[in-house]
Amino acid sequence: LVESADLAGGATAAEASAGAAGLRWIDWAISSAFVSTELQWNLLNTAFPAALVHGYAFRASVVGGVVAAGCLCAMGYLLALPSLPRIFNQRRPLNLLITYFGMSFAWIVMVIGLCLDLPWPFFVIGGYMFLINASGSQAVLLQCLTGVCDLEGSTRVMGVSEMFGSALGMGGSYAGSALQEYGFVGPLFA
Repeated sequence: LVESADLAGGATAAEASAGAAGLRWIDWAISSAFVSTELQWNLLNTAFPAALVHGYAFRASVVGGVVAAGCLCAMGYLLALPSLPRIFNQRRPLNLLITYFGMSFAWIVMVIGLCLDLPWPFFVIGGYMFLINASGSQAVLLQCLTGVCDLEGSTRVMGVSEMFGSALGMGGSYAGSALQEYGFVGPLFA
């Protein structure tokens, strides 16, 4: 349906329909990016502590402190972001592309750290890089979601992504333990 306000503003019915179709397309693109970030975040939540415990022989109590310190670094970055130089505050979609590149690079750093048996600080720095970039990415995506989706659409996207992300993390944790039990090993297996 075409809103009468759109027609009264000088837009033709065809232009208003094209705008609505464009919003649906961008709605799906932003939603899938948010789901992707949420899946990666939940994967990190299960794989990062497991790798620290099994790959670097950390005690569980120490792992909690390491993860908490990473979350504090990410929070500090988000709080400082408005005051940082322009290079850290690019316009959309460049800021989103930069944070996704940073997340990918962080995964590469963590996998290399585990595969090459590098010291634990290398792996932890990769995890912190991911936390910082994923936090920045989600902040941008939430701004985009609230800009193109209505409340019901935003709620649905966030709920579905949390559900799939949690299921992936939980399933990955159980699958990693089961694979190790049968002798399969690989980076980021629990």
